[in-house]
Amino acid sequence: NLIERKINSLVVIGGDGSLTGASIFKTEWPDLLGELLKEKQIFPGNAKLCSYLNIVGMVGSIDNDLCGTDMTIGADTALHRIVDAMDCLASTAASHNRTFIIEVMGRHCGYLALMSAIAGPCDWVFIPEAPPESNWKEVLVTKMKKASNSSKRFGLIVIAEGAADCDGNPIKAEQVKTLLSDNGMDVRVTVLGHVQRGGQPTAFDRTLGSRLGCEAAKVILEGIHAGAEIDPCIVSLKNNTIVRLPLMEAIKHTLSIKECFKNKDFQRAQELRGTGFSKKVEMSKMLSV
Repeated sequence: NLIERKINSLVVIGGDGSLTGASIFKTEWPDLLGELLKEKQIFPGNAKLCSYLNIVGMVGSIDNDLCGTDMTIGADTALHRIVDAMDCLASTAASHNRTFIIEVMGRHCGYLALMSAIAGPCDWVFIPEAPPESNWKEVLVTKMKKASNSSKRFGLIVIAEGAADCDGNPIKAEQVKTLLSDNGMDVRVTVLGHVQRGGQPTAFDRTLGSRLGCEAAKVILEGIHAGAEIDPCIVSLKNNTIVRLPLMEAIKHTLSIKECFKNKDFQRAQELRGTGFSKKVEMSKMLSV
């Protein structure tokens, strides 16, 4: 279908899975073209016009988990949904002197959990990049009892869906609920789920999509005007500037974070998450004291 329509450039919007697939598609393009020619399913003239495939990626993911970009399209909107939910839960938690545990999305990235914890009235946050100390259960119980007995009259815990301890054992909301309930606290769990993925986008996400889209179009047009193949890249936001990065290099760094978790190199995982992630982890710890 692409060749019949003389299309040899694609702008691919998605996460690391979609972008990896696009890169593989580009690599396999010449072989696929040859097969179609051999089977006489395309005209030789069209095959010549589409002898290569140009790929430009735009990262659309609420997880904000791709290395090389400060923000992905959708992450800011999801963060707003989470903070709105936290504000609503804080009211009912205070009126009943309860502790609420909120589980948020993010797969193996703790960005949404971390930033919502900093933005909202949170007492504790669990994220994959900064697992708690081995005695976290005792410390958490003490901390949440203090929060419930304070003038605030409630406790709030945020858990990223991929949270784990230092040994890689998952930390789940129900597990934390059981721990606190066994120590005399009134606890509720809220799993926000796909509410985080819907609704009207924020102004930031709208402008980010427009800025990245314009840059992606420029890359494609440069290739058309040059009449040449271009290296696959992603357009991303870095220090509030739109930049171009090698596609597979960004994906390689992103996938290497899983190895950091496996090797317990959590500091390196935080560094790979990008500008200021480590500082935000420290900030969340300060705010929860």
